[in-house]
Amino acid sequence: APDATELLADFKQGPELFELRRQVDMLERQLKHLERTNKVEDAESVRQTLEETYAKDPLAVYTDFRGRMWDAAREGLYDRAAHLRDAAKEIQEYLPQYNLEGLWVGNYGAHGYEIIKITYDNYRGDQHLIATKVCFA
Repeated sequence: APDATELLADFKQGPELFELRRQVDMLERQLKHLERTNKVEDAESVRQTLEETYAKDPLAVYTDFRGRMWDAAREGLYDRAAHLRDAAKEIQEYLPQYNLEGLWVGNYGAHGYEIIKITYDNYRGDQHLIATKVCFA
């Protein structure tokens, strides 16, 4: 099973991640063209480059780990599934959609602004999201 810790150092963020995803898009188009024209050796080279590039995108790796986790669970390989689950959890820290902690402001038009504070709490080993409305007296 893969080791997420080894991958973390190579993950791209910010503008580098944007450029990486642009490169992935270009490589995927190039691969489709090479496959259509039966250029097998060139296609294999691009496929290898794509695999190396995917490994630098935390969302791609997370999605891959989660998919393989469910495949392992369906096959009854529960130790492997648990390892993949733990690796995916480690990668979540690099994905902003899973890191919502902080103060959030919402504008409700004529009703004004509301502020909520989002924190995480570990309960029996599982992380739970807690949202608290912030009121001013």
